[in-house]
Amino acid sequence: MISAGAARVEEAAAELRTAGKGTVTTQVCDIRDAAAVERWSSTRGARGRSTVWSTMPPAFHRAPESLSPRAVDAVLGIVLHGAAYATLACGRRWIAARRPAAVLSIVTTYAWTGSGYVLPSAMAKAGVLAMTRSLAVEWGRHGVRLNAIAPGPFPTKGAWERLAPRPDIKDEFERRNALGRVGRHEELADLAAFLMSDARATSPATASPSTAANGSRAPASSTSSSGSPTPSGGVAAEESVSLEPGPAAAYL
Repeated sequence: MISAGAARVEEAAAELRTAGKGTVTTQVCDIRDAAAVERWSSTRGARGRSTVWSTMPPAFHRAPESLSPRAVDAVLGIVLHGAAYATLACGRRWIAARRPAAVLSIVTTYAWTGSGYVLPSAMAKAGVLAMTRSLAVEWGRHGVRLNAIAPGPFPTKGAWERLAPRPDIKDEFERRNALGRVGRHEELADLAAFLMSDARATSPATASPSTAANGSRAPASSTSSSGSPTPSGGVAAEESVSLEPGPAAAYL
């Protein structure tokens, strides 16, 4: 696990160790700093076979006209630049070593649609989604898989209070979902574990325009791990994207 803050990453690691989730090692690394990311990837970052990027920017839930350049840069630096630096640094080493690997990025549904008051985050997450799709095509032949999950509403402390500050807004999140509830964290964790697993590595998959469980039309995506043309005419490679059907589901 890496983080720019030593206390934060150690706290998360301690929680995982207490839960008996295997060996957890940590390192302080500011992913906005490309040189620091290179040092991390050369010593520890690229040794494993899988990587999950869950980049958490500062919480700027503001009207775009009120955002300063520093506020925009703070989000883009962490979410977009950091994910790109880390993915490319690890990928170069995996490819050179001929080591199969997997990258999973956590994006968001407004990477497709945009949304009010989250402009820098929407821009950054859309960039991470484009990176996932692009590198899935380019690195699939090297055995490096790239996937992304765009979760629906999964309440977390802090973020949920900002996104749904009133009870009526929270109720609306549930009413819009066919299951009548928000997501449970174990559902998201199970989906992520599957996408990173060896079972997924041997499972050909396609993603195509789909109807989400809440009745909305899912954004178009058309790829398959076979490398063959897809119905939409695009060149296909490894990619899986979970849209916003409900608490946790993936269109593979």
